[in-house]
Amino acid sequence: MFRTGLMTVVVAGVLLTWISAESSVDDAPETNRLAGARPVVDASRYPSLQAALDALPPEGGLVRLPAGEFEIDEPLYVRVQDACIQGAGTATHIKNVNVSGRAALVIEHPEGARGRQHELWRICLSDFRITGNERSGHGIVARSIN
Repeated sequence: MFRTGLMTVVVAGVLLTWISAESSVDDAPETNRLAGARPVVDASRYPSLQAALDALPPEGGLVRLPAGEFEIDEPLYVRVQDACIQGAGTATHIKNVNVSGRAALVIEHPEGARGRQHELWRICLSDFRITGNERSGHGIVARSIN
């Protein structure tokens, strides 16, 4: 009985230490962040995928998409360069349910694709899947991207 109780206390202590360490990493004040590090946007903390993408500053950063199925009926837009959009593998599923032929994800300069001064550079998309239906548009549309 004593061994089982002691083991429970040890396991609970390890879990609490791990949870505490995890929350302190996420909640670290800006003054303790690595100099030069770009922001990491946790999309699960935003009301929509688009809101998470819009949270990227002009200099770019990383948006982490959680596992789950996310239905969209309007295109998602990535409008900054040096951006990485990263999911949790096939467990992150963006499902385009629109029926008007609109794309699921559009990557382009905020002012549109109007020449070399309106190109975006270094966009990385990884570890998520996009599906649609017979009436939805392309999965990904990238305009003037280098």
